[in-house]
Amino acid sequence: MPTEKLKVSMNILKQRLKEEQQSTDSDWDLFLAFADFIAQFITSEMSEEEQREWRMRFDPQSSFEKMLEFILNEQHTAVKIITALVDELLTECGAKHKCAVKAKEARECGNQYFRNKQYEEALKHYSDAVALSPFVAFDSSSHDQSDESELSLALANRSAALFHLKRFRESLNDINKAVIFGYPFNRCHLLFARKILVLKALGTEDNEANKIVDEQMNEYINKRKSLPLNEIQHMQDLLRKTLKQNSVRNQCEKTSQQQQQQQQQKQLDTKVIEVNKFFANASSAVEVKQSVEKGRYVQAKRDICASEVLFDEKPFAHWLRPAFYKDFCSHCMKYLNNFHYPCKNCSTARYCSDECLNESWQHYHSYECAYLDALHYLSIGHLALRLLLKVGIENALKEAKFVRDKVEDATTSYNADYTSVLSLLDHRKSRSAQSLRSYAVGAAFIAFMSQKMNIIEYTSSEFIDFAALIFKHILQILCNTSSILFDELELQIGHQTIGPHLKIIGAAIYPSIAMLNHSCDTCVYPLFRGSEMIIKATNNVKAGEEITFNYGYHYRKISFKDRQQALKSQYYFTCECKLCEQRMENIEHAFRCPNCINGALIMNSDDSNYCTECGKSIGNVGLLRSSFAHCMLEISNAYQLFEIESNEAKDTLLKCLHRLNELVFSKHELLLEIHERLAKCYEREENYKQALKHWSHFYKICTAIRGSDDSNYDILNCLLNLSMLLLEEGKKSKNVKRMFECAEKARKYFNRAVLISDQLKGKEYQVLSSVETVTKSIELMPLVKSELSDIFGG
Repeated sequence: MPTEKLKVSMNILKQRLKEEQQSTDSDWDLFLAFADFIAQFITSEMSEEEQREWRMRFDPQSSFEKMLEFILNEQHTAVKIITALVDELLTECGAKHKCAVKAKEARECGNQYFRNKQYEEALKHYSDAVALSPFVAFDSSSHDQSDESELSLALANRSAALFHLKRFRESLNDINKAVIFGYPFNRCHLLFARKILVLKALGTEDNEANKIVDEQMNEYINKRKSLPLNEIQHMQDLLRKTLKQNSVRNQCEKTSQQQQQQQQQKQLDTKVIEVNKFFANASSAVEVKQSVEKGRYVQAKRDICASEVLFDEKPFAHWLRPAFYKDFCSHCMKYLNNFHYPCKNCSTARYCSDECLNESWQHYHSYECAYLDALHYLSIGHLALRLLLKVGIENALKEAKFVRDKVEDATTSYNADYTSVLSLLDHRKSRSAQSLRSYAVGAAFIAFMSQKMNIIEYTSSEFIDFAALIFKHILQILCNTSSILFDELELQIGHQTIGPHLKIIGAAIYPSIAMLNHSCDTCVYPLFRGSEMIIKATNNVKAGEEITFNYGYHYRKISFKDRQQALKSQYYFTCECKLCEQRMENIEHAFRCPNCINGALIMNSDDSNYCTECGKSIGNVGLLRSSFAHCMLEISNAYQLFEIESNEAKDTLLKCLHRLNELVFSKHELLLEIHERLAKCYEREENYKQALKHWSHFYKICTAIRGSDDSNYDILNCLLNLSMLLLEEGKKSKNVKRMFECAEKARKYFNRAVLISDQLKGKEYQVLSSVETVTKSIELMPLVKSELSDIFGG
């Protein structure tokens, strides 16, 4: 067996994963490259006769079972190569077991940061120590120092870091766990003292806090019946002494309560007003319809208000990107913030609660625990396997036989169950024979790996049916999954935003949300609570209108040609939304046409291009792209200088602006960013005249892109800044006439801003799309109003 070739290729794939794991899709696409490689390798090892039959077998009209029968024949070359590769992968990617030595190293590293009062860094290392620590049964008959549990030490130290970070509930949890896992007797007074302080910080009365700890301490002592009385007395004395040295501050309690209240106030409304009885996870405001042209689609059953919740759905099955295993709960995908419940067996999976840990183990992790490192390479295949594990293999096979080739009638009732998943389109008949061959090989690989995971036996009569379901789900996942997003600003502002701060942390199948058709614009937007997806209306929607969802190809970001090709390639349809009927282009990303100067040069991914004004194209695309890439490097440097308020920032930004004006279309979004930063640079110098000039350019570009009647926070913020700067310019002039001229202009801008502000109230989508801008607008509004009141008297 040519295992050397396989080893070399596996190493190449692993290197690619390491280098690109932080990009948005490399680890997701790795399975496809992996499966394609195996298919090509198998072909190269076949005889000519086998190759002829191999090519004939993958007819898109054939069933999944027919295509797999040929591959899974034990005499076939494919089986020998796939099983050899599975063995090779599992040998190289063993389970990440617990290790007390590594746990101690992580804990001691955390101790160094803790001594330097770097509590956040200490917390990271303590959490790693918790994940690495073996789960050792506590021996209540011994209190010898050598029997101490590394897990109890890591938990206790983490509780201390959490206490200093005022994360009291999590600290309390770790204290209790540390006691359970046998925290050493000679130090337990520190733990119990900390617990009293934590309880008080959480609002527990002094007497009640002391009573709770006394009860736990007595229970702790009773489990150690062999302890001498003098040691028990000594521990109690130490506890009282420690409490005197660490009296809790009232401010600590107030801070904790205030933080909780603020967090509650910041939470967005994500509740469905009235649940739909016939459409699972959906609002009663929507319904499923069906037509020959559209297939199944969702439309408004009644008038819908902007920001109304239309769907609230937990995933049927999910996949967390390996790069984020440390950061997010392996089950519900909530952000862990360096606090987790560890798996009892591996050091990889981390959870936000005991509930998630137990549910995960029950549904899938008991099978995956020892194989997560190998599953890193199988993304789409991993999610396909999870779909079956969620239902149970036996139940999935029975259900698949019952509903084979039937489409669920979603117009009467749609339950978002496994029957619903099976009814999702897989586009098998539209795919090429070559792609089907690769996906079939990938499905066979997952099936043989499942045998190693003790999920199913190769000798089972249902092995081919099992592999066929994996095959079907792989194709469904390619065109029915949604990305799961996390917002880095969420911890600061209390809820998710819509903007550049979003990270793709995984993918999932949402059977109900999958009913939404695509539009290159959209009337809804997603929010996430971990992996739970909430869909809200962007604007008002009238009864009878279709509810659409953008599949990731927005008209403002991607050219018409690229959108059409991408949607056809992945989803097998030609988009006929209103924007595509108008051939709407991404002018905010267009270049400046070198032929007519004023036109928008639309550039496609294949380098084809045309000008929206003169219709001409250019030939030397490489030179233009190279110039733009060089300009982007300069802009990146300018932004860094701006952030640190360097004196060089303004001149660097001016050079970038000059270069951009030569390269890009007059409505390019980068011009807005440059003008805003330049305005702030001049404002820092109190050169209000120049600052006004750049805010005026900002306003002109913004209204040219979105229309003068459009109400959004970018325009609102610009108007408020213009108002404030005009007032400052008037004061600086020390000329009464000039001051009133500036004030009159400022009042006009402010009145326009007030109108926009009134229009935006309640439009949560606009708030979410530019949180930083909104914050500035809210701060500026009363300041400008106060200044104008002083001048005009109310």
